[in-house]
Amino acid sequence: MNPLRAIWIRLRSLGQNRTLKQEIDEELRFHLDQRVAESIAKGTSPEEAAREARKHFGNFQSIREECRELQGVSFFEAIWQDIRFGARMLRRNPGFTSIAVLTLALGIGATSAVFSLVQGVLLTPPPYPKANRIALIQPARIDGQSYARYCTTPQWFDWQTATNSFEAIAGYEWDFGYFIRDDGSQFANILNVTPDYFKVIGVNPLFGRTFSQADTPAKDEASTTTILGYEFWQRQFHGDPNIVGKVIHLSGHKPLTVIGIMPPHLRFLPSLADATAPNYDVNAKVEFWLPLWPPNLAHPEEGYCNMVGRLRDGTTLTEAQAELTMIASREARQDSDYHGITARVEPLIPSLNRAGRLILLPLMGAVALVFLIACTNVAGLLLARGLQRQQEYAVRCALGAQRSRLFRQVLTESLLVSLGGGVVGIGLAAGIVQTLKAIGGHSIPRLDSVSIGW
Repeated sequence: MNPLRAIWIRLRSLGQNRTLKQEIDEELRFHLDQRVAESIAKGTSPEEAAREARKHFGNFQSIREECRELQGVSFFEAIWQDIRFGARMLRRNPGFTSIAVLTLALGIGATSAVFSLVQGVLLTPPPYPKANRIALIQPARIDGQSYARYCTTPQWFDWQTATNSFEAIAGYEWDFGYFIRDDGSQFANILNVTPDYFKVIGVNPLFGRTFSQADTPAKDEASTTTILGYEFWQRQFHGDPNIVGKVIHLSGHKPLTVIGIMPPHLRFLPSLADATAPNYDVNAKVEFWLPLWPPNLAHPEEGYCNMVGRLRDGTTLTEAQAELTMIASREARQDSDYHGITARVEPLIPSLNRAGRLILLPLMGAVALVFLIACTNVAGLLLARGLQRQQEYAVRCALGAQRSRLFRQVLTESLLVSLGGGVVGIGLAAGIVQTLKAIGGHSIPRLDSVSIGW
């Protein structure tokens, strides 16, 4: 029989077992009665006719089971019998069952937990549209030595206006302060950004607007507008959309008018110059956005910031790097302060995940080895158990059990062990994730938002 047709027959029989059994029994009785009637018509006594008909048909029960199998009726019954028998056998051997389930749970739990972390931290793109088009731009030494510093305002302005590889280049600068309320103050993470910043990352506010050139303060002047982070807005203002247009207070600043609310999960971008600052945490979510003053060139020699750009469609990172290298070379020829300095362009996504990659990829290799060892150990346990049951299998074969049925029974028991290990492994994976989040939550971006996904 065609395998697909066999599957279809078995699926079609679901919910019709009783009806099909009755139809098969009636059909078999009809043929048996017909045989008896034919024998009686030839002059055979009824008793002899019945005996001859049963002899002609053979084992009536075997024929019935064969017909049911062909109609797919007994398949699911046999599966259910295998499950119940397998559960009884495992319950009779609690030592074997416990060791096998716990061994599998250790391998499945550890692997699932670390893969969830890898998927959430390394494989899930950041919440920016076309994030692969966003690149960090930093000054770098031509000789390749470490060089952690900001871009100056002249560099920002020159790179912004002279390059054709980027749609826009924005500046940003990390800071912190204290949000002031009547009941006290609270530490707040601040990101100062130029007006093009939100165009570069491609994120629009949930409510209100982003910064315009009019919001940008001059040098030594304080900002008067701010944009709130989603999580901070939910926590402090309970998601009130009417907060837009109201005035709030931040330490060291004039009263700030809220002009917008940003979507959730927006964090600090990597900052080469701030990476060693004691309070800098690239994993932190931004709570306040404030306008940055470098676009105002009243004091260009005093401004510093990090830079991020969005590549134009069709422009590669290599092309952008070559163009900025040429611009930096020209700057070095014109100003000795830039001698030996070039531009370095890095894609945003690897920069965000650098810490996570250094920690999670080796960890993934380690748990994969643990999973392989766990599977090998359980396979050894099942092999030893199979050798112990050789006599049982021999007796069942002698009584007429088919080898395919014995194979299905052993497979069912193995699946029950695997299911038990998987269920326990899920709970173990959740615990491992919480532990790793507690240990590495401040050093791996986006780790705090990871959960077990199935």
